[in-house]
Amino acid sequence: MFFSLKSRLIAFIVVLFVLSFGTLSFLLFTESRTVIRSYIESSALEKMEEYGSYVDMVQMQIYDVASLVFNSDMAKNWDNAIRDPSLPEGEKMLANLAMSRFLTQATNSYTSISDVSVYRRNGLRIGSENQVANDPAFMQES
Repeated sequence: MFFSLKSRLIAFIVVLFVLSFGTLSFLLFTESRTVIRSYIESSALEKMEEYGSYVDMVQMQIYDVASLVFNSDMAKNWDNAIRDPSLPEGEKMLANLAMSRFLTQATNSYTSISDVSVYRRNGLRIGSENQVANDPAFMQES
């Protein structure tokens, strides 16, 4: 069967087609895999850079709101009112609520910050949204 020229030519052409298509498909597979891998790596790198810039922005906002709260006259007046032993408890509570309103305004000014609270060593916690609590349990936290 393979002794005729026609059979040899058919076998030779089939082998050439199979080898050429096999080689072409292997090269296309390898090249497409390389291209897809580079797209994935560049996309991951872009996302990591984007996340890093987001973290930097949030850190800057946290620093800004901390500076705003601790360097404000409102915080100093509140601290003086809380330390004053002659001030009645009702006035101290009003000072706490005023500080809480100030913290709410500070929280609303920054998009990435969801809550701001101020803790005192005696267990008093003032948070935004009129949160005033006296619970020294936070002192036992690590």
